[in-house]
Amino acid sequence: MNKKYPVIFTREENGYSTSVIDLEGCFSEGDTFTEAYLNTQEAIGLYLEGSEMIQPSVPSAIKLDDPETQVICFVDFDMAEYEKNHGGKSVRKTLTIPEWLNSIAEKNNLNFSKILREALMDKLNI
Repeated sequence: MNKKYPVIFTREENGYSTSVIDLEGCFSEGDTFTEAYLNTQEAIGLYLEGSEMIQPSVPSAIKLDDPETQVICFVDFDMAEYEKNHGGKSVRKTLTIPEWLNSIAEKNNLNFSKILREALMDKLNI
């Protein structure tokens, strides 16, 4: 699921620091704005992996401490994409296929897990 999280980007002496408004305690940084943005995406993923949070609440008003050095930017985050890129945990599944199909697949050295994973991702448009 793709969400947009409001993030405060603060220009620092040597780059940018970030604070994700909806995720208390979720911070990051980077030497450039782009690096800070990408690092913040990863910080969001790590934060959500470690929490039970499903739908964060949005504060009613946001006040910048220093509008001269701060800007609010929405950071896109897709949990499925994050897990795909960061080696989400694998789970064991049992499946049933016809014996004749299994024999042909094994003779052709097919990787059942890989085929199932690719088929599921294709079906889910991931």
